[in-house]
Amino acid sequence: MKQFRINLFPTAQDVVKKSTVAMLCMLLAGLFLAVSCEKPKEKNYPFAITPILVSKKSYLETYTPTPQQNLVIKTSTEWKNFTDNIYEYALEFFFVDIADTNINFSKHQVIAVIDECCCPIRSIDITDITEYADKIVVTYTNLDTTKSIAAVAWQPYHIVKIPKSKKNVIFNYDEEMKGKKELTINH
Repeated sequence: MKQFRINLFPTAQDVVKKSTVAMLCMLLAGLFLAVSCEKPKEKNYPFAITPILVSKKSYLETYTPTPQQNLVIKTSTEWKNFTDNIYEYALEFFFVDIADTNINFSKHQVIAVIDECCCPIRSIDITDITEYADKIVVTYTNLDTTKSIAAVAWQPYHIVKIPKSKKNVIFNYDEEMKGKKELTINH
């Protein structure tokens, strides 16, 4: 017959082993609960995207205006081609103000709206950018339709950057907002 001995006073080594095992079990249980209970954050669509202003002006045209266009620029190569193209068309003595030339395209993409060459002078304005589950909608209009006549043609543009996305970007011209200068846009 075997004898069992009950040790009422465990050694320090036994206490450390049991404590370490108990702490590891609690840590693993806590980690399991934290991971299993964490739900992925769901976005509530649609929501407004706050753009960061890159540039907004009009520039004096040479004989060949930049085509009226709406662009989504996602790479530094596309950005360089775009800015080179703008500088090619603008007269040399009028500085085209592209304030933010160092755009991190791993975090941002550029939205550019270039209006047609115009006389009288007017603005082109991105008034809203909304993200939906399947797309991004950029709304723009001509808020300032001042009838001031210039001796030469000007071409307005509005360029912003937004967080990078794989979603399609849809451009929507808002005829109802045309000429409403009192609209405040945060950039």
